[in-house]
Amino acid sequence: MNYLEIFNDVVSIMREDYSGCLDKKGWDNHERYREFIKVNKELTDEEFSDLVNDYLLDFKEPHMWFRFKGAKNNNRGFKCRVWNNRLFVSEISESEEIEIGDEIIALDQKNILEVIKESGRRNYGEKPERMKRWNQVFQKYNTCTILRNNEEKIIDMKFYEMKKQENEYSLKVLDDEILLMTLSDFMDQYKVEKLIEENEDKLDSCEKLIIDVRNNGGGMDSSYYKLMEYLVPEGYELDLDDGDMEINYSKRNCDIRIKQFEGYLSQGIDSKLLRDFLEDLKKNYNKGFKVFKMEDEGDYKITGRAKNRKVVVLCDMYCGSSGDAFIKAAKSSPIVTVMGRNSAGVTDYSNLAIIEFNNKFSMGYPTSRSCEIDKGKGIQNKGIEVHEYIPWTPEHLKKDMDLEKAIEFLNI
Repeated sequence: MNYLEIFNDVVSIMREDYSGCLDKKGWDNHERYREFIKVNKELTDEEFSDLVNDYLLDFKEPHMWFRFKGAKNNNRGFKCRVWNNRLFVSEISESEEIEIGDEIIALDQKNILEVIKESGRRNYGEKPERMKRWNQVFQKYNTCTILRNNEEKIIDMKFYEMKKQENEYSLKVLDDEILLMTLSDFMDQYKVEKLIEENEDKLDSCEKLIIDVRNNGGGMDSSYYKLMEYLVPEGYELDLDDGDMEINYSKRNCDIRIKQFEGYLSQGIDSKLLRDFLEDLKKNYNKGFKVFKMEDEGDYKITGRAKNRKVVVLCDMYCGSSGDAFIKAAKSSPIVTVMGRNSAGVTDYSNLAIIEFNNKFSMGYPTSRSCEIDKGKGIQNKGIEVHEYIPWTPEHLKKDMDLEKAIEFLNI
């Protein structure tokens, strides 16, 4: 497939297979991109990928991506957060010249306030303090002006290879016999459940538990079902059904998702829910939009085993997809307090299908839509609301303010 054929396929996906295709009909202006591809015969793979991603911004869909698989040097080496319309470096992965706590006051001599305003589309209209896609913004600029110890310095930003983030599924004992569990994602159900099984005695006996999912990138909802037993009082039954959703059972979506689920099973990733989803796709093959119904709604119900326990779940705007769903489920328990900032809020449209083009590009797009949208209860640009809001400030760069607040709360 050439670039134009791939782009036409992407447009077809967005108009027929994407679960927001009816809600967002007419939002895109694909013709201008198509004409650009026709005229510019010497596009590189990176330029084409950038063009497709720019087109996809028309749909304001944070739960979607298009990637050039050969892209290596597309990371600026640091992350940032906004506080009071000021941009601070919050994390360093590669950059040697930039330090955590540096304030970025300009990009290519352009005032950061102007940059923030111009970055609204690339951040799907999020409020400045919830903007996350700064790496994509930085790629459009060459220099940044930082303010450090009241001195300004212009730095040439470099590109680094985007490294795969390591999964973290850990449990450790803090002072005062508080358990801290950290889950970077819900991608590996086996590892999450193994962590729980290896620490079953500790989890059963502890009276104070903190679950840190502030940077949880999601995965499979079923990965946290076993954990929920420890977040719910003994004998208390909790329904984990996330509400009605519609699935777009288009031919393409069913083909992709059936292959995806059968791939999970062949890798030993197995659960009744996964098999039920697979059977549902086969039963509704190529039937368009239908409300999803589980054969046995009891599969979503768990019975608690927590005795005399207080639980804090730490959340942030980087907790999304299955992370969003986990926060919603945790809030349903009477012994859980969710602290931090609202979650990412990307599950209005969910259950991604992943397609490849020429073994060179890949695209992930949602195939389901929450029926909560029709009730005016969508969570995009809002996230799942926390019980105790802890505003992010530059003080978080010096110490873990969220964890300190959680420990203080549990020791009351």
